[in-house]
Amino acid sequence: MSGSATVPESMSEPSCSDAGGVVEFFALVAYLPEPVATFLSGLRHELDPRFCGRPHLTILPPRPLGFSPSMVWREVQQLLSSSHPIRVGLGDVETFSESHVIFLQLSTGASEIEILHQRLNTGKANYPEPWKFHPHVTLAHGVCAEKFQATSIDARARWAEYCGPRSFSMTQLDWVKTSVHTDPANVGNRGLVRSDSEWADLEHWNLGAPLRQSEELQGSQN
Repeated sequence: MSGSATVPESMSEPSCSDAGGVVEFFALVAYLPEPVATFLSGLRHELDPRFCGRPHLTILPPRPLGFSPSMVWREVQQLLSSSHPIRVGLGDVETFSESHVIFLQLSTGASEIEILHQRLNTGKANYPEPWKFHPHVTLAHGVCAEKFQATSIDARARWAEYCGPRSFSMTQLDWVKTSVHTDPANVGNRGLVRSDSEWADLEHWNLGAPLRQSEELQGSQN
């Protein structure tokens, strides 16, 4: 990604560049597997042409950090070391009317993901999220009011055409980053990280991996 921001080492240092107004946001996501990933990627581009990422479930929504990314990631890894794969089922198309978001509801796995989110949104990764956490797969973001209902109908019709598997085991989580040019005073405002933001994959963690993964983590901290 282009641009870089000052990396803070403590809560006293802001997660942005005072000169450039660049804020780095980090998130934890689970990318969807094939074949549903390809189908939803095409559908999302139809509904929201700005979108340039991969279909995913968000576990930790985008947030600026008050500590260095490496410090936060190490703590997230520690919290994930006892987690296991989660069976996820993709349900019906629903909407968030306030934010004009069209998304896939989860038919299974939502409560487990909510528990995982609650566990991870603590310590150095903690952030007062502007929206109540609700596990889902976004299909369109920020649709204009006059097109929102029609786009929702199109999304339901297209999703009904999908004949592949609608459930999968969530086994890998990815730690990702984007950079947003903004007035630092706007950090925390709803809608700051747009659906067309470009995200870079930084690290990943395999849920339920052999104990060796946790042992290696412990060894790196000694």
